[in-house]
Amino acid sequence: MRSPRGKDGFTVPPCCSGCRIIRVLRERERGPLERETIRALLIDDEESAFVMTRALLEQIERPTIELDWLATFEEGQEALARDDYDVYLVDHFLEERTGLDLLRGARRHQLQAPVIMLTGRGSHDVDLQAMGAGAADYLVKGRIEPEDLERSIRYALDRVESLRALRESEARHRGMFDNLPMGIYRCTPSGDFLDANPALIRILGYPERVTLESVYAPTFYVGSGETQAFKDRLEKSGVARGFETTLRSIDGRDVKVRNTARVHRSADGEAVYIEGILEEISRRGEGP
Repeated sequence: MRSPRGKDGFTVPPCCSGCRIIRVLRERERGPLERETIRALLIDDEESAFVMTRALLEQIERPTIELDWLATFEEGQEALARDDYDVYLVDHFLEERTGLDLLRGARRHQLQAPVIMLTGRGSHDVDLQAMGAGAADYLVKGRIEPEDLERSIRYALDRVESLRALRESEARHRGMFDNLPMGIYRCTPSGDFLDANPALIRILGYPERVTLESVYAPTFYVGSGETQAFKDRLEKSGVARGFETTLRSIDGRDVKVRNTARVHRSADGEAVYIEGILEEISRRGEGP
C-alpha cells in the first residue's frame, strides 16, 4: 500500500513515521475535539475531490484539519482497519465498489472513528443506507460550504466522544458490580432473571444460570412462602429494606440473608426492573 498524500498532495516520506507515532500517542491522550489539529483521511478515486475538499478545510480557522488522501477501495479498506485517523471522508462511488461496502467492512473491524459519506448527487435511499451502515453524516459534493463540513466533522467527533465516555462509565460501573462483596441481582417486576454478580453466585453455592432463572429470580431471592410479603413491601413504597429470609443454596445448605431491594421506574412511572442486594448473615449445615 502506498503512503497517503499529505496536505500539499505529496506522499508523506517514511522518515516522518517515527515522529508521527510520538505525536499521535501524545495527541490521543486528549479527545479529537480538544486537539489543535484533527487528522482526516479522504478516500476518493478522483484527485479533484481531494483538491476541492482540501480547499474547503483550509477555509476553516479552528481547529486545523490536516487532510490525507487515498484513491482506491483497497487502500481505503486497509486504512479503515488500522483506524489511525480522527475522521474519515468516504466517497460513495469508488470505481466498481462503493463507500457503503467500505463502511460495512469497517464495522466488522470495529472502527472507532466516525465516517462521513460524500456523494456527487443526493439520494434519499443512499442517505438511509449510509446511516444504516454506520455513517455519521451524508454530504452532497458541490453543495458543501466550509461551515457545513466543519459542523459535520465537529458533530461526528462529539458523538464519538460521548459514546466513548458512556462505554467507559458502563465499564467502571460493571467493575463495581462484579467486585462488590455483597450479592447483587437484577430482575424484572414479574421475576424474570436479568443479572447477578459473582458474590451472589457464591452465596447461593454457584448455581447455573438456568437455576437462577427458574428457582431464585421468580421468588425475588427470598425464602419459600415469603415472596408475596416481599413483593407487597416493594409495591407499597418502592423499596424493601433489610428483609431477613433464609434461602436454600444449590448445595443444600440453609443461608440466612438480608435482602434489600428497590424498584427502578421509567420517566412515566412504570416499573422497569428490580435491583437488590443480598447480605449473608449466617450459613447453616456446613461441616466442621
